[in-house]
Amino acid sequence: MKNLTRYALLFVSFFVFSSFVYALETTEVTMGRVVGESVRFRSAPDASDSSNVLTRLYVGDKVEVLNENAGTGNGCELSWYYVKYNDIEGYLCSEWVRIINDSSVSSEFNIEDWPTEYREYVFKIHEEFPNFVLLPLNTGLDFYTAVYNFSKNDKSLIYYTLDVGYRSVSSKSYNYKLDEFYYDKNEGSRWYYASYDTVAYYLDPRNFLNETNIFMFEDLSYNTTLHTKQGVEKILTGSFVTSSALKDKYVGYQDWFMEAASTYNVSPIHLAARVRQEIGSGSIAATGEPFTYTKDGKTYNFSGLYNLFNIGAYGYSPPAIAGLVNANGGVDGSNKNCGRPWVSPYKSILGGACTISSGYSSKGQQTLYLQRFNVNPDAANAVYTHSYMSNISAHLSESSSSYKAYAASDSLNQEITFLIPVYLNMPKEKVSLPNKGNPNNYLSDIRINNISLEEFDGDKVDYEVIVSELTNKVSISGTTVNANATISGVGDYDLTDMETTITLVVTAQNKAVRKYNVKIVKDDSKPLEISDILDNIGIKYNDKYISGISSGVLSSNIIDNVKKLTLKANAIINDEKGVAKTNSSLVTGDKFIINSNDKSQEFIIVVTGDNNGDGEVSLIDLLRTQKYLLGASNLDDKYMLASDVNGDGNVDLVDLLRIQKYLLGYIDKL
Repeated sequence: MKNLTRYALLFVSFFVFSSFVYALETTEVTMGRVVGESVRFRSAPDASDSSNVLTRLYVGDKVEVLNENAGTGNGCELSWYYVKYNDIEGYLCSEWVRIINDSSVSSEFNIEDWPTEYREYVFKIHEEFPNFVLLPLNTGLDFYTAVYNFSKNDKSLIYYTLDVGYRSVSSKSYNYKLDEFYYDKNEGSRWYYASYDTVAYYLDPRNFLNETNIFMFEDLSYNTTLHTKQGVEKILTGSFVTSSALKDKYVGYQDWFMEAASTYNVSPIHLAARVRQEIGSGSIAATGEPFTYTKDGKTYNFSGLYNLFNIGAYGYSPPAIAGLVNANGGVDGSNKNCGRPWVSPYKSILGGACTISSGYSSKGQQTLYLQRFNVNPDAANAVYTHSYMSNISAHLSESSSSYKAYAASDSLNQEITFLIPVYLNMPKEKVSLPNKGNPNNYLSDIRINNISLEEFDGDKVDYEVIVSELTNKVSISGTTVNANATISGVGDYDLTDMETTITLVVTAQNKAVRKYNVKIVKDDSKPLEISDILDNIGIKYNDKYISGISSGVLSSNIIDNVKKLTLKANAIINDEKGVAKTNSSLVTGDKFIINSNDKSQEFIIVVTGDNNGDGEVSLIDLLRTQKYLLGASNLDDKYMLASDVNGDGNVDLVDLLRIQKYLLGYIDKL
């Protein structure tokens, strides 16, 4: 009996335990997804301790939430969660975790299908629009290689209203020396070539994973549930089809777009958005008006043609004319493809849909993005080729139109499929647009002691200048090609060493930097430059005048000073009539001629206070200064310079009083 009792108790105990285990096993598990980027997963609930980081989790990573109240504080404003990630248990601040029900998560969306660099952006879209079908299109292409291919040969254009900082500066696109951008001759003067960095921005899908622009990745196949006449109307309201001048020609356009969509399996929303992008408020391509076309010296006359998609509109000015010739099937009308000639708006819409379908959407370029950037390895045409539009941002504006149509028809809760290209070697952060502003950081010249370097070339950044061993100072300056650029490093430099390198830093308006390095080398075999000689004999000078000469100084004094400094230079002084002065007093107006290093320069001598050219400072000079100040007479440049006895750049009462004090003996020197 005891044994039976014992077995009965064991059986009951086992049943209770089994039931308990079963209850544990069937208890609903709380799941969560990480909603922050590079979130620290910790062994303890303390954000201040860097040593407790187990690993980092990323947007979309799924965790099992074991405890939703595992502590507060220590760097977490909300509560800490105790969670399990794979087989690791630890702590996450609840700020970075979103509790989810697995049943609410679309079975078609798996965050693990996406590279880490994409997850933050894709997950946000999925959170906001859970019915969207987000599919990665694995291109197998290196991102930077793709950017290069869409940048080379100037394949991508930007409109002239966009900032010049977005334009290409390749040699084909821009002349740095003239500060001149070249427009695309096929598209006309309003279209310029996009820079590498600009292409990178528009190529990076992450920049457009938002509510509006995600529609550039929409699969453009026709969907009878989503694609309605009302959506077409929404896109084209306010365009050329509703203008008073053309309204009669476009009665029933909604049905034409729906027929085109059904016939060629292309979204009518896309077709309408494309037409609005190409034609806008109006164009000869939408009117049927007569026009002429000239080729190879022959002129052709046409009328009654339509090309609402601007297919073939390039290589002629204006491009729309080339598109209309394409709508005719060529000048001879031999091309009958897609219902050409398009002699009505209806035929243009059907024919355009046919062209888009046969050339793009049915050939692996079934999104706006892929029509602009063919990166689908399974497309009929090779990657990097066969772009529908050259405008770098056309797919962006078209996607906005599509979004507005869906939003207006309350269709954003539908299962819309998006094909989002995925690249290898993506930058960790999404690409930004380049800095705004002119990119020119070139110099047009570099001057040493106000003399331009003869060998200067804006593309060359390293220079070597040989000066005499006696040269102890140089002045360096430069001129920027673009007025908005700035230059640093200019000024006077003491040459205390045998070699001195001076760096001029040119910063463009867009902050691009270019450095010019000038190495000054002292060499005793180098003849002195004229500026070196004048600097070393203590003479004040500019391009035209030698000044600061006191009354009574002999011509021989200056000539001898030059000879003492160097025998490789020759100096002479002549009076105004050209007669040599070897040992006589200098007067204002004498000519100083110096030759050195195969260069010659002439200066006019100015004797301080001598404004009548007799070499002396007398009452006459005082009276001439006085008459000038009273407006009774004028002084030419050399006499003005002589009258400025205090050297402040002006002839005024201060100079008059100083001459007077000199004549009265109150001061010994002017």
